[in-house]
Amino acid sequence: MKILKGISFCIALSLIIVSCNDIKDCQLVDDTNFVVIALFDQDTTSQTESLDFTGITMEGLSIPILNSDTTLSVFALPINTLDSVATFYFESELGMDTMVVSYDNQYYIFFEECDPAQSFFNLEVISHTFDFVNVINSDLNDEIVRNIEIFLED
Repeated sequence: MKILKGISFCIALSLIIVSCNDIKDCQLVDDTNFVVIALFDQDTTSQTESLDFTGITMEGLSIPILNSDTTLSVFALPINTLDSVATFYFESELGMDTMVVSYDNQYYIFFEECDPAQSFFNLEVISHTFDFVNVINSDLNDEIVRNIEIFLED
């Protein structure tokens, strides 16, 4: 009888361990809905440049992304996940600047138990009022250091 209980316990433990391996990880995707921006001095393009911002807002968003004096050189801004275009307004020591970006998105279903994942790619700058802007990575992903470089004149 003790042997049957021991075997039953081992079988039950094995089933629990195996069933735990069937649990799907719904956070496998590295995609994000943030665009990472880095500022550079146009003359010394190898080092990031800091800029004092008084506000950063996104069109259609009821609250500002940044509404206090903050010095930034690399920062992430959210995009509109319900649209394919986002317009950003930057208030800084240089005045008011605008940048409009477009992007494509696609939904993926990895596991039936998980919510669909959304991926953003083909990032482009449609228009801007900065001195020079360069898209260096068009995919929005957590492992990407930056998507857009903004070059500023002194």
